Amino acid sequence: MNFKQHKLFQLYPLQGTETTSVGELPVPYHIYDGYSFFIGGTADFEAVKSLIKDEDLIPIQTTDGKAVMAIWVADFTSASLKPHHELQFSIFVSKTKNTPLESHPFNALVALTRRDVQMLCHGLWNNTQDVVAYNRELLSLNARLTSSNIQSSGNTIKFVFEDAGTNT
Repeated sequence: MNFKQHKLFQLYPLQGTETTSVGELPVPYHIYDGYSFFIGGTADFEAVKSLIKDEDLIPIQTTDGKAVMAIWVADFTSASLKPHHELQFSIFVSKTKNTPLESHPFNALVALTRRDVQMLCHGLWNNTQDVVAYNRELLSLNARLTSSNIQSSGNTIKFVFEDAGTNT
């Protein structure tokens, strides 16, 4: 199947380009092929609350007092911004205090299904300057450059992300 022919890309085709610090980049951002995986978990509620103290948001809490978090690892093998990797740390948040989620290994999946819950991208790393520039300059995300390696074999995925030490 030619993924570029999918109905989604027909409804939202590439519309042109936007100027960034690395030059002209196509908009909107399309991902045609690749894979990602999702790691759900929890973190210390007060520490997470402190991380987002300047936001008008409240971390989603579990009944045992933890904040619901997720890590995304992606290997986009075909995209409008060329193949690239992504590592994202997400905090599940709401504008108002909610009833805590039941403490459960899959509570991040439950949070994904709730209409009153959003995901706040707190940490974002990409392995190409183009994607970092797109995320920083066009989407206002605090993306950082990484050196990364993702290998998939059978039921095993190995990945390494190292911060490249720059915010450009």
